[in-house]
Amino acid sequence: KRGLVSEFNRLKSRLEELSENIKFNKRKLNDLFLKREELDKRFNELVDEKKKLIEEKNEIRSALNKKLSSFRESGKKVSLEEITNLEKRLESIEWKLQTEPKAKGMELKYAEEADRLRRELAKKKKALETDNEIKRLKDELEAHDRKIDEINNQIDEVKKNIDGLKNEIRQVKEVLSTYINQEKEYYDNITLLQSEIEKVQSEINKLSAQKKEVAYKIREKENAAYNRLLAKRKQEVKEEIRKKLERGESLTFQELQLLYEDENE
Repeated sequence: KRGLVSEFNRLKSRLEELSENIKFNKRKLNDLFLKREELDKRFNELVDEKKKLIEEKNEIRSALNKKLSSFRESGKKVSLEEITNLEKRLESIEWKLQTEPKAKGMELKYAEEADRLRRELAKKKKALETDNEIKRLKDELEAHDRKIDEINNQIDEVKKNIDGLKNEIRQVKEVLSTYINQEKEYYDNITLLQSEIEKVQSEINKLSAQKKEVAYKIREKENAAYNRLLAKRKQEVKEEIRKKLERGESLTFQELQLLYEDENE
C-alpha cells in the first residue's frame, strides 16, 4: 500500500502542475485572441481607408480626364507670358481708340482687333485655368497614390503580424492540447490508482479483522491451556500436601489454606 500511496501522491502533484500549466496557457491564448481581434480591427480600418482613397482617386481621375479633354480641344498649352502680352496689346488698342484721331475706317479696324483680342484673351485664360486645374488634379492623384502606397505598407505589416500571431496561437493550442491530454491521462491513472488503493485498504482491513479474530482465539486457547496446566499443577500440589498430612508431618499455613480451599470446593 505504501508504494501505491507514494505513486498516488506523485501523480497528484504532477496533475496539479498540469492544471497550472493549462490555466497559464488558457490565459495566454485569451491574450493572443485579444491581440488578433485588435489586428483584425486595424486591418479592416486600413482596408476601408484604402477603399475610400481609391474612390476619391477615381473621382479625381474622372475630373482630370474631363479637364484633359477640354484642354485638348482648346489647343496648345498656354503660358502666363502669352496672356500678359495679349493683355498689353489689348490695352494698347483700347488706348488708341480713346486718344488717337481716327482715320477713315481705322476706328472700326481697332474695334474689331480689340474684340478679337478679348476673345483670344478669354480663351487663353480659360486654357490656363484648365492647365492649372490639371496640375492640381495630378498633384492630388499623386498624393492619393502616396497615401495608398503607405496604407498598403501598413496592411502588409498588419498581415505579417497576423500571420505571426496565427502561428503563435497554433503553437499555444498544440501545447494546451498536449497538457489537456496529459491531464486526462493522469486523472484516469489517479482514479485507477485510487480504486486500487481502496481495494488494498479494504483487503488490509479484512486481514486486520481476521488477525484480531485469530489473535483472540489464540489467546483463548492459550488461556485455556494455561488454566488446565495450572489446575493440574494445583492438584499435584494438593496431593503432595495430603500425603504429608497422612504421614503426620506438620503443614504450613499456605498448605493448610490450599487444602482447605480444596475441601470447600
